[in-house]
Amino acid sequence: MPHPLSSPHQPQIAQEEEDREAKQRLEEEEQQRKRIDEAKTALSPEHLANLYEEAQRRIRQENPNIKFGENILIQLKLDELIWDRYLSKPPDR
Repeated sequence: MPHPLSSPHQPQIAQEEEDREAKQRLEEEEQQRKRIDEAKTALSPEHLANLYEEAQRRIRQENPNIKFGENILIQLKLDELIWDRYLSKPPDR
């Protein structure tokens, strides 16, 4: 005998909720990416170069034997540095 609270639509409802959550996460990631790109544009070339060098140094420390994908990891670390320093904190008042 089926559980009185279950229905044949329950898996479909669960899937729809999962799809909504995935779509929301994707939209949040796109917004974060856009904010990071805007921050990169707003930074001076010298400051951006310094952040890039810091990201490069950190990646090489964390992965001293890396052979492939170093540039991608550096870009991800650069984005992380920008997010952590400029975008994840509420503005000072």
